Amino acid sequence: SHFTSIYSNQHAYEYFERMNAIPLFKDREIRLMYDPKQDRAVFVIQRGGSVVDAIGRAIGKNPMKWYRYGNSSMSFLYRKCKNTVVVTEDIPSAITVSYTYSAMGLMGTQLSDTDMRDIMQFKNCIIALDPDAHSKGLQMARRLSPFMNVQAVLTPDDLKYFKPHEVKDLIDGIKTIKLLN
Repeated sequence: SHFTSIYSNQHAYEYFERMNAIPLFKDREIRLMYDPKQDRAVFVIQRGGSVVDAIGRAIGKNPMKWYRYGNSSMSFLYRKCKNTVVVTEDIPSAITVSYTYSAMGLMGTQLSDTDMRDIMQFKNCIIALDPDAHSKGLQMARRLSPFMNVQAVLTPDDLKYFKPHEVKDLIDGIKTIKLLN
């Protein structure tokens, strides 16, 4: 209830801008807020149009970089297309991917049962974790492979550092490297 508009804090707005989130926010595709008590840029987690959780990124000198406000265990999920979802390690990477694909930001490298249920609503899944977590991505792909078409791709860097069109070209170019079935 204490969250404010992203326009109320210049640093939060600039963070969201660097993370490619502002166009989706302005188009009302995602919800973003600012937490003045903890000085955090907040990504609102929704399912079916209802708020189920929120995850905040520290803007200032907070020793805890990320903070989950609720206990839903739901990851960030943005539905762009119904066939393919790209799973990333964090919400900013998922947002960058979401200009082309449906995307899930795990906020880590663990795939919960709730995440599995959300992912299995799609026909195809591309696991695109940060390069240092590629082996975990392969494990996730093996776990999902009995249920759907799944690929684990090795990305050259964290996807949030790319522009949306670069991520599209990158994923389209490497997604055929390895199909795990």
